[in-house]
Amino acid sequence: MVIPIPAIARNNGEPTDFAKGARPVMVILIVLQLALGCCRLYILDIFGGVWTIVLGCFGIWAYAGDRGPYLSDVVFWGLLTFFCMWIFDFIMFLERVFKNHAPLFISSSSQQEGSPFKHNFASSILIAALLIDISVPVFAVIVYKERRSNLEAHHILYDDGSNVRGSHQQGGDSFTAFQGYTGHRENRGMDIAQSPWLEITSEEGIYAAPVDHVLFGGDEHLKAHTSGHSLPSGLTQRDRLDSLTKTYAAMVRAFDEVGLDVFLESSCLIGYVRHNGNPIPWDMDIDIGLLQGDCRRVFPNGNGEMYHKVSALLGPGYSVDKMGCDCGDRCEGDDGRMVGHVADKRTGFGVDIFSYATVTTEDLRPWQHDGRRWLRRIRDRDDYTFPEEALLPLRNTTFAGVDGVLIPNKPRLFSSYEYGSNLEIHPFPWGFLAYSSMHALGYCVVILYLILEFPDSWADKRVPYWYYTALCFAIFRGGVQSLSSLSRALRIAFNVYLLYVFRVVLKSLWAQVMEIFVNGVRPDKVYTICIGSTHCYDFHLFFVMDRASVVVPATVVVVLLSSLAVHEINSYLPDAYMDEIFHVPQTKAFCEGHFGQWDNHITTLPGLYLWAAATLRLIAAPCTTSCLRRFVSIVPTALTAAVVASLVRRRRPASHEALRVLIVLLYPTTFFYNALYYTDTASTALVVSTLYLHMHQRYTLAGLVGAASVFCRQTNIVWLFGMALHHCLVEGLLPCVRARKVDLSRLLTVVVSLWTYIITALGFIAFILYNGAVVVGHKENHVASWHWAQIPYSLLTVTFFMGPAVWLSTIRSAVRAPLRPLMDAGVMVVSYLMLLYGTIVHPFLLADNRHFTFYLWRHVLSHPTLRLGVLPVAVATIIRGLANSEWLTRPLRKTENKLAIGVFVLCCVLALVPSPLLELRYFNIPAMGVLLVYVCYQKNATELYVTAGWMAAINLSSLWIFTRRPFLSVATGELERFMW
Repeated sequence: MVIPIPAIARNNGEPTDFAKGARPVMVILIVLQLALGCCRLYILDIFGGVWTIVLGCFGIWAYAGDRGPYLSDVVFWGLLTFFCMWIFDFIMFLERVFKNHAPLFISSSSQQEGSPFKHNFASSILIAALLIDISVPVFAVIVYKERRSNLEAHHILYDDGSNVRGSHQQGGDSFTAFQGYTGHRENRGMDIAQSPWLEITSEEGIYAAPVDHVLFGGDEHLKAHTSGHSLPSGLTQRDRLDSLTKTYAAMVRAFDEVGLDVFLESSCLIGYVRHNGNPIPWDMDIDIGLLQGDCRRVFPNGNGEMYHKVSALLGPGYSVDKMGCDCGDRCEGDDGRMVGHVADKRTGFGVDIFSYATVTTEDLRPWQHDGRRWLRRIRDRDDYTFPEEALLPLRNTTFAGVDGVLIPNKPRLFSSYEYGSNLEIHPFPWGFLAYSSMHALGYCVVILYLILEFPDSWADKRVPYWYYTALCFAIFRGGVQSLSSLSRALRIAFNVYLLYVFRVVLKSLWAQVMEIFVNGVRPDKVYTICIGSTHCYDFHLFFVMDRASVVVPATVVVVLLSSLAVHEINSYLPDAYMDEIFHVPQTKAFCEGHFGQWDNHITTLPGLYLWAAATLRLIAAPCTTSCLRRFVSIVPTALTAAVVASLVRRRRPASHEALRVLIVLLYPTTFFYNALYYTDTASTALVVSTLYLHMHQRYTLAGLVGAASVFCRQTNIVWLFGMALHHCLVEGLLPCVRARKVDLSRLLTVVVSLWTYIITALGFIAFILYNGAVVVGHKENHVASWHWAQIPYSLLTVTFFMGPAVWLSTIRSAVRAPLRPLMDAGVMVVSYLMLLYGTIVHPFLLADNRHFTFYLWRHVLSHPTLRLGVLPVAVATIIRGLANSEWLTRPLRKTENKLAIGVFVLCCVLALVPSPLLELRYFNIPAMGVLLVYVCYQKNATELYVTAGWMAAINLSSLWIFTRRPFLSVATGELERFMW
C-alpha cells in the first residue's frame, strides 16, 4: 500500500466539513503553543521554548496558507515530537513530585527556599505542557485519519496496491505512471517553479510540475541530467517520464537485438518494487546495468563496436553520448561511474548505463569469504558489492508498460546492498527524504543516557529537544526524517560535535571499565563529568550499572560474542541448516502475514516466530536467515544475559562478578545455539526471566512471561510448575509446619497470588486435550516415553562442560567425604537401572551423523560395558562429590534452599525423561540452574577462570568445526556440518 500524499480539498476545491470544523481547534492549539513557548522561555527552558514557538509558527503558516488542518507531512511529523516532549515533561513531573521532595505548589508563607511565585508558575507550566503536548499529536492523528478517509472516499489518490495500468482511467482523478494522463492537463502551464516546494501536495502536482522545479533539484540538477542538451520550454515531469520511457523502450529493443542482457537498477528498481511496476513519480532518469563479461563477449572488438552498433539500432532520434563495456578514462558524469548514456534528442532526458564485474579473490572482504560469488559495480564511489544470487538469474517482467524488461532475481535484496532494507515511501518532501538511511540506534543510546541522568531542576534541563525529534522521526519507518533533510556535511558535523561534547564522559567511562574489569578493582568514588564548559555534575561509578552492576557489560560482551559467531556462520553458511529449514520458512510466512500457514514438521508452538516477526517488522528488517539469526543472537541473548547478571548480583558474590556471569552464559550448547535460529535461546531467555520476576515477587507478570515461554517450548510448563510449587511450599506450607497450625487464609492468599500460573496451566491442559499430544507436529517421532537415561546423561554432560577444575574438585570432595556405602550403592544401582531399562535409541540418533551425539552413542554409549559399567560409577562419584562440595553445601544450610533444590531435581526429571531423543541442547535450562548455584557460591577464583577458559575453548572449537570443517554426505551428496 502506498502512503497517500496530503491533499487540501475535494475535487471541487472546497474544504471538507471536517476541515471547516477543525480550524477553530487549530487556532486554539496555535495560541496555546505560542503561549507555552513564551512561558518556557520565561523559566529559562530555552530549548523547549524555542522549539514550541517554531512549531507554533508552522501552524500559523499552515493556517495562513489556507491549508486548513491539512498540514504538510513536515508539520505533521513535527507535531508528533510533542508526544516525545510529553514523555520528557512527564519525567520532569515525576521528578518534581518525588525526587525533589517538594510539593507542586507552595503558599507565600511556606519556608521553602526560592520564590513561591516562580515555583508555582513553573509547576503550572509543567502541568499545562503535559496537557498541550499530548493534545497536539492526538489532534494531528485525528486529522490525519480523516484526511486518509477523505482521500479514499474521493479517489484523489490511487491506493489499493494492485496493478494500476489501465484500471483507473475514469473521472480524471486517478492516474498511472506512464499511460495517458487526463486529469488536470490544463494545469501543465502553471508556474509552480516560483512557488515553494511545499506547494506540491499530491501526485497530480508532481506530474504537472515543471522539470526545473526545486523538488527535482532545480536548474543545477536539471543540467546534470540532460548532459548539456537544450530543452524545449514548458516541459513537465510527465513529459520527462514519457521521454524516459520511450528512450528506455528503444534501448531494450536495441540490446535485445544484439543479444546483450541489461537490467533495471538503482532508483528505477525501487520504483518497480514499491510503485507497482512503475518508476518513482519524481524520478529524473532511468538507470540500467550490464555485466562486463557478457558485454565483452557480445562486442569482442571493444567499445567502438558497441558504440556504432547501438547507435545504428537506436536511430537518429537518440543521442549516444557514450557507450562501452568499460569506458576507462572516458568515464564521465555521475562521478565517473557511467559507462554509457543515451538521451532523447527532443528533450535531453536519458538513460544511464552502469557496468558490473566479479569481485576478484584478492579483493574479497573478510566477510565475503563464504564460498559465494560476489559482484561489484565498476568504478563505484561507494564500493558497491552484492552476492551473485541477488542478481542472477535475471527475471523477465514489464516496467512502465514496456515488455521484455529484465530485473535482478531478488530486487529487494539487490537494492538493499545499495540503499538499505527500507525501500518504502518516506514522508514529503521526497527529494530530501526518499533515501534516508540514518538509523535511530545511536540517537536512542544518547537519549537513554540523558534520560537516566535526570536533571537537577526544572530550570536546568540539559536534554535538547532535537534528540526527541530525532527519536520520533527515527521510529517512523526506520529513517531519521528530520536529520536526513540536512546535508551530509552538516550531519557529519553534528555527530562530530556530539562526540566532542561527550569526549570527557567517554574517557571517564573507559577509565571505569579498565579499573573494574581489567585491574579488578572497584573504586568507591564519584567522578565529576563536564559537558562542554558549563554543565558539570557528579557521575557515579555505575551510572547505569549502579543497581545492576555487571548487567550492562555482561550483556554487551555476550551479545557481541554471539553476534561474531553469527557473522562467522553467515559467512560460511548463509542458508538455513538443520532445523532452521523449518523455522525460517515458518517465520517468513508470519512476516508476510500468512498466520494460517503451518509446517507440520514443527513440534513447538509459534512463540519464537511471532516474536521474531514482530521485532523484524518493527525495525523494517527483512525476514532472511541472516536477520533471524541476528535476532536470536541479540534480543533473546541480551535478555538472558541481563537476567543472569541480575541473578548473580542478587547473591552478591565476593569478587569476579563479570567472570561468574560469563561462565553461565558461555555454557557450550547454550552459546552455540545463540548463533542459530532455534527455539532454545528464546525459550531459555523467557524461563530465566520468569524466574527473575518470580524471585522478585512479581507473580502476575512472571506468570505471563512463563506463558510466553510455554508458547516457545511446551516443556517450559514444567519450570513454571516448579516455581509455583516452590512458592506454595515456602510461603504456604512451610510457615504452617513451623507454626504447627494450618492457616487456610494464608494458603488461599498464596494460591490466589499465582492466578496467572493457574490460567497458564489450565490453558496448557486444554491444549493437550485438543491436540492429543505435547508436541504440535511430527507427533509420531516425539511420543512421550520413559527415557530415564536422560538423567545420568544430563549430569555427566553438565559436569563435562564445567571443565577439569570441577572434575578434580569433585573427585577430591568424593575421596575426602565420609563413607556412606548404602547411599553410594543406592545411587549406582539406580543409575544402572536407569541406563539398563531406561535407554531409548531414537531413529534420529542413529540416522543423523551431523550431531556429535551420533558419535557419542556410536563409540561410547552403545557399548554395554561403558554404559552399564563405567557410567553408574561416574554418576555415583559425581553425586558423592557434589554432595560434599562447599559451593553446594553452603546454600543447603537453609530449608528454603533445600526445598528449591528438591523442586529443581523434580522438574529436571519431568522435563527430560519424557523426551525420547538424546540432544544435548535439551539440558540447557537444567545446566543453567546448576551453573547459577555454582558461580554464586564458588569461592575459588582459579577454578572459575579454568571453567571459563574450558568453555571458551569448547565454543571456539565447535564453531571452528561447524564452519571450517564440513563433510560430504554420502546420502545427499551435499556438504554437511558437525554440531551439538
